[in-house]
Amino acid sequence: MACYGTFQTNFCEKIHPHPIRGFQEAQDMNAEPQTRCITKLVREGDLAADVDVLVVDRDDLFEEGPYLPSEEAKKLDAVRRALRNGDIRAASRLARRVYALKPVDAEE
Repeated sequence: MACYGTFQTNFCEKIHPHPIRGFQEAQDMNAEPQTRCITKLVREGDLAADVDVLVVDRDDLFEEGPYLPSEEAKKLDAVRRALRNGDIRAASRLARRVYALKPVDAEE
């Protein structure tokens, strides 16, 4: 099977590392993913919340760059649902901080 394009070329190189590059590249492929905490702003209507979520940084064959695990996505959805229903108490259990947004008049 011939490899065409960047993706498939990288795919073939990662499955069959070049012998000169060899051992270090093979070790990097099996490295554990790194996680970091970021704050996402969730806004629904006139309410907003800062939610801390863990992001997985993994640069391997199929997962390029950071991604949000399903548990963290469900957490964001639960906060969004609570804000939509006006349940500030439920949102504040999952969020770091909950805000009430107030529009301001720019003509002053």
